[in-house]
Amino acid sequence: MNRYSFKFSWLITFQLIILISFVNSVSFVESFNADFGYLMQSNSQKQGSIRESQLKIVNEWKYLDFEYPTFVERQRAIMNGLAKNRSWRVTNYNFAPNPVASDFKIYGLNFQWLDGVFGMSISYDHQSKQRVLYFHPMASFKEFIVSTELLLTESLWEINSQDNAQYFFSIGDRGYNGQSSSSGIARNGVMFYTQVHRDNIGCWDTAKPYTRANLGMLLDPDVSSTFIQFPNDLKVDEGETQSVWIMSNRLPIYLYSQLDYSEINFRILRGDVNMIINSTICNPANVYGNGSKSAIVSIEEGQCY
Repeated sequence: MNRYSFKFSWLITFQLIILISFVNSVSFVESFNADFGYLMQSNSQKQGSIRESQLKIVNEWKYLDFEYPTFVERQRAIMNGLAKNRSWRVTNYNFAPNPVASDFKIYGLNFQWLDGVFGMSISYDHQSKQRVLYFHPMASFKEFIVSTELLLTESLWEINSQDNAQYFFSIGDRGYNGQSSSSGIARNGVMFYTQVHRDNIGCWDTAKPYTRANLGMLLDPDVSSTFIQFPNDLKVDEGETQSVWIMSNRLPIYLYSQLDYSEINFRILRGDVNMIINSTICNPANVYGNGSKSAIVSIEEGQCY
């Protein structure tokens, strides 16, 4: 069993430990969410593709539904126009893994994962007045942005798709050991993302520049090193009071060492969006020092490549 098939079989193979308490009295409960999509056209896929993340968007006219599945080993995304039963392939060099960030040293283990585009989240950018897609490869320290209008215009990807590369931007980096798998954005504009190397969950208010001073951590590092180990998956739900759902599964230990079944190896966690960011820089009520509200910025901050 490889690490991709493990992700889909963990619920059957192992007993889950469901927690009833959380730091700052946020409750954790069990969740299971299955995604269902349409059968993608064969010309949009390549042999050996591993489907990793999926997002859905309905445009403002409510007549065309798109989904964005990514393929971690093939470094691309597929646009699926569900209403018209169409799909097309989107490629960009920023989908590729960063070799430096592909080297993982976790729990005394050293391994290399060349995982491409992995985490995706959609938000509305008030400056450009359009929806944007934030994304990052798992083997990367950086975050990127692109307009969803570009992705959803099929004709732009039929010929000369290389011309579209100039519209994918890097907005900043999370620093060394800042690799992230999944991410999601709440209605208040706050992005949550996993920090697999740091055993933590990061957050960012998308109305503020993507600088490290504006990137928060939700857990005390002295606590999270044992409380959450390898937070692999994250989802922001659409409830009236939104919650962040996290799966922690010690996947590297399972793959390259031996799990201790006398310990808690798997956790499904839930935290109230507003409660967990209340005292962090990610709280939209905490205004950035220079008053800037733009998320599309160019930084020179000792960038991690």
